[in-house]
Amino acid sequence: FTDYIVKDSGVYWAIIALAPSVLFYALGGALRGYFQGLQHMTPTAVSQVADQLIRVGATIGFALWLMPRGIEYAVAGVAFSFVVGEMVSVLILLGFYFRQKKSLLNKIASCRRPQRESWRPLIRRLARLALPIVLTTIIWPIMQMLDTLFVPSRMQAAGFSGEEIREWMGYLGMALTLCQFPNIITVALSTSLIPAISEAATLGSGRLVARRTEEALRIALLFGLPSFVGLFVLASPIAEMLFSYAQVGLPLRVLAIGTVTLGTIQATTGVLEGLGRVTIPVKNLLVGVVVKLILNLILTGLPNFGALGAAWGSSAGWLVVAVLNTYSVFTRVGFSIKLGDFLIKPISSAMFMGWLIYYSYDTLYSILFSVLGNGVANTIATLSSIGLGIPCYFLMLMMVGSITEKDIRLIPKLGGQLGNTLYYWGFLRK
Repeated sequence: FTDYIVKDSGVYWAIIALAPSVLFYALGGALRGYFQGLQHMTPTAVSQVADQLIRVGATIGFALWLMPRGIEYAVAGVAFSFVVGEMVSVLILLGFYFRQKKSLLNKIASCRRPQRESWRPLIRRLARLALPIVLTTIIWPIMQMLDTLFVPSRMQAAGFSGEEIREWMGYLGMALTLCQFPNIITVALSTSLIPAISEAATLGSGRLVARRTEEALRIALLFGLPSFVGLFVLASPIAEMLFSYAQVGLPLRVLAIGTVTLGTIQATTGVLEGLGRVTIPVKNLLVGVVVKLILNLILTGLPNFGALGAAWGSSAGWLVVAVLNTYSVFTRVGFSIKLGDFLIKPISSAMFMGWLIYYSYDTLYSILFSVLGNGVANTIATLSSIGLGIPCYFLMLMMVGSITEKDIRLIPKLGGQLGNTLYYWGFLRK
């Protein structure tokens, strides 16, 4: 694999270190599926938070420990942190299972039982559902692997040196990771949406399916739009703060649209899979892969684009999939879109937020630069602008009525008191 596909022997030990993760991902996926099928989301949430915390700590620890032995071993240590995080996640899920086993089995036993099936038709039915979802899961990394396969050779043909290619591939990878980070909320939304939509469809309630679909898309846009604007406006400062490479901001600005399109893809895929239409997301995703591949081959071979061509290809591919998925959901669910609440008000609020963070960053950085220097001034100005922009965006949404008191009350534990307080202050409408 390292010799003939990646063509970089430096990743050998990283792949070796990642190998055990296959076992833990399989066990974790089975346990999460069990809990999510019962719409019991707490074990998934706790295990994934623990996974990320352990992974970050292990990443730093292994990198510091192995860096003196060479960069290849340090990267392998970072890769092994994924294994450690997933292993802890599986242990937590097992703990939840054994602790709640009796009550969970009683809940299953109390459900209305369908007619018993023999194992052969049951396996066939499971395969028809599972295989398309597996294909979707496989296509996503293949979509990213296209960059690894084609971009270096196309950039080499365009006259880029080996060192430039490696640098820009690193910048592209950092930007891809960062642009997908805001979609944590829509990933969770998609995960919980599948059993919720499936339940509503089984009950034969088309109105409930339409309402849950509409809410899922609204949430995806409400969180995707400010993420896009924030990453676009502060692309270089964020890249400088996190990676110490302002150049990451160039592909990040192109990929920022993915915070909207990827969120839409995740929400609509959850709806379609919940309805049992599991082949549709696969077909739409394949169309997006073809679009990305064509643009990659064309744009990355142009000297003015290089690795940015791959960023444009990814953004275009995501956009195509989002549009096709949304159309597929609309034709099957028939949900209604309130243009003002869905688009006009969130876009206006996000644009105001963008204007605010742009000028707040510029002002703070200008004041702090002469005193603290570039690095510290950039970090303080970036974090302060984000800390100012996010609450202002949501306050704007409340004031224009896109977020109501009913939405705030859905927040676990804090929602009731927070809704009353914001309504009393005049920020919320009923």
